[in-house]
Amino acid sequence: MEWGIVGYQELFPNRSDDVVILNNIIVPRPGGAVTSNNRNTSIRWDYNIYPTAQTVFAGANDIVADPNFIDIQPDPTKGNFRLAKNSRAVNSGSNDVPLLNDILGKARPKSAGRDRGAFEQ
Repeated sequence: MEWGIVGYQELFPNRSDDVVILNNIIVPRPGGAVTSNNRNTSIRWDYNIYPTAQTVFAGANDIVADPNFIDIQPDPTKGNFRLAKNSRAVNSGSNDVPLLNDILGKARPKSAGRDRGAFEQ
Protein backbone atom coordinates (compact mmCIF):
# COMPACT_ATOMS: atom_id res chain seq x y z
CA MET A 1 0.00 0.00 0.00
CA GLU A 2 1.29 3.46 -0.83
CA TRP A 3 0.66 6.21 1.73
CA GLY A 4 -0.18 9.69 0.54
CA ILE A 5 0.17 13.07 2.16
CA VAL A 6 -3.01 15.02 2.71
CA GLY A 7 -3.32 18.34 0.89
CA TYR A 8 -5.07 20.21 3.69
CA GLN A 9 -4.40 21.31 7.24
CA GLU A 10 -3.81 18.58 9.82
CA LEU A 11 -6.32 19.54 12.53
CA PHE A 12 -8.91 22.22 12.00
CA PRO A 13 -12.42 23.23 12.97
CA ASN A 14 -14.71 24.16 10.07
CA ARG A 15 -17.83 26.30 10.51
CA SER A 16 -17.89 25.36 14.18
CA ASP A 17 -18.80 26.96 17.48
CA ASP A 18 -17.62 26.18 21.01
CA VAL A 19 -14.80 23.76 20.16
CA VAL A 20 -11.99 22.70 22.51
CA ILE A 21 -8.71 21.55 20.94
CA LEU A 22 -6.27 20.62 23.74
CA ASN A 23 -3.30 18.30 24.28
CA ASN A 24 -2.71 17.40 20.62
CA ILE A 25 0.43 16.65 18.68
CA ILE A 26 0.01 18.07 15.19
CA VAL A 27 2.60 17.35 12.49
CA PRO A 28 1.78 18.74 9.05
CA ARG A 29 3.22 17.54 5.77
CA PRO A 30 6.43 19.30 4.68
CA GLY A 31 5.44 22.88 3.87
CA GLY A 32 1.90 22.22 5.12
CA ALA A 33 -0.18 24.09 7.65
CA VAL A 34 -1.08 23.01 11.17
CA THR A 35 -4.60 24.44 11.11
CA SER A 36 -7.00 26.85 9.42
CA ASN A 37 -9.98 28.90 10.45
CA ASN A 38 -13.13 28.80 8.34
CA ARG A 39 -16.03 30.68 9.93
CA ASN A 40 -15.49 29.47 13.49
CA THR A 41 -16.49 31.08 16.77
CA SER A 42 -15.42 30.35 20.33
CA ILE A 43 -12.48 28.03 19.64
CA ARG A 44 -10.27 27.11 22.59
CA TRP A 45 -6.89 26.00 21.24
CA ASP A 46 -4.13 25.35 23.78
CA TYR A 47 -1.58 22.84 25.11
CA ASN A 48 -0.84 21.57 21.60
CA ILE A 49 2.62 20.80 20.20
CA TYR A 50 3.62 21.22 16.56
CA PRO A 51 7.01 21.47 14.85
CA THR A 52 6.44 24.64 12.81
CA ALA A 53 5.11 27.98 14.03
CA GLN A 54 1.69 29.03 12.85
CA THR A 55 -0.55 32.00 13.57
CA VAL A 56 -4.12 30.87 12.92
CA PHE A 57 -4.66 29.73 16.50
CA ALA A 58 -1.99 30.04 19.17
CA GLY A 59 -2.46 28.90 22.74
CA ALA A 60 -0.49 30.42 25.60
CA ASN A 61 0.74 26.92 26.49
CA ASP A 62 1.42 25.62 22.97
CA ILE A 63 4.90 24.32 22.25
CA VAL A 64 6.57 24.79 18.87
CA ALA A 65 9.09 21.94 18.76
CA ASP A 66 9.68 18.48 17.35
CA PRO A 67 7.45 16.15 19.40
CA ASN A 68 10.25 13.52 19.42
CA PHE A 69 8.41 10.37 18.44
CA ILE A 70 10.28 7.12 19.09
CA ASP A 71 10.39 5.87 15.48
CA ILE A 72 8.97 7.76 12.51
CA GLN A 73 8.49 5.66 9.37
CA PRO A 74 7.11 6.60 5.93
CA ASP A 75 4.55 3.81 6.38
CA PRO A 76 2.67 4.88 9.54
CA THR A 77 1.68 1.28 10.32
CA LYS A 78 5.37 0.50 10.92
CA GLY A 79 6.31 3.54 13.01
CA ASN A 80 6.24 3.99 16.78
CA PHE A 81 4.49 7.29 17.48
CA ARG A 82 4.85 7.14 21.24
CA LEU A 83 6.93 9.91 22.76
CA ALA A 84 10.62 9.61 23.56
CA LYS A 85 11.49 10.29 27.20
CA ASN A 86 13.01 13.67 26.32
CA SER A 87 9.92 14.92 24.45
CA ARG A 88 8.57 18.27 25.62
CA ALA A 89 5.08 16.78 25.25
CA VAL A 90 5.65 14.41 28.21
CA ASN A 91 3.95 15.58 31.45
CA SER A 92 3.09 18.97 29.93
CA GLY A 93 -0.58 18.58 28.97
CA SER A 94 -3.64 20.26 30.44
CA ASN A 95 -5.97 18.66 33.00
CA ASP A 96 -8.89 20.87 31.89
CA VAL A 97 -10.55 18.05 29.93
CA PRO A 98 -9.41 15.03 31.93
CA LEU A 99 -9.55 11.96 29.72
CA LEU A 100 -9.04 8.97 32.01
CA ASN A 101 -7.28 6.74 29.44
CA ASP A 102 -5.05 7.05 26.41
CA ILE A 103 -5.70 5.48 23.00
CA LEU A 104 -4.59 2.05 24.27
CA GLY A 105 -6.63 2.25 27.48
CA LYS A 106 -3.64 3.11 29.70
CA ALA A 107 -4.64 5.28 32.68
CA ARG A 108 -3.64 8.91 32.54
CA PRO A 109 -1.86 10.72 33.93
CA LYS A 110 0.83 8.18 34.76
CA SER A 111 3.21 10.47 36.62
CA ALA A 112 3.73 14.20 37.20
CA GLY A 113 1.29 15.30 34.50
CA ARG A 114 -0.65 14.38 31.40
CA ASP A 115 1.21 13.78 28.17
CA ARG A 116 0.10 15.57 25.05
CA GLY A 117 -1.04 13.34 22.22
CA ALA A 118 -2.70 9.95 21.99
CA PHE A 119 -0.27 7.94 24.13
CA GLU A 120 0.46 8.28 27.86
CA GLN A 121 4.06 7.34 28.57
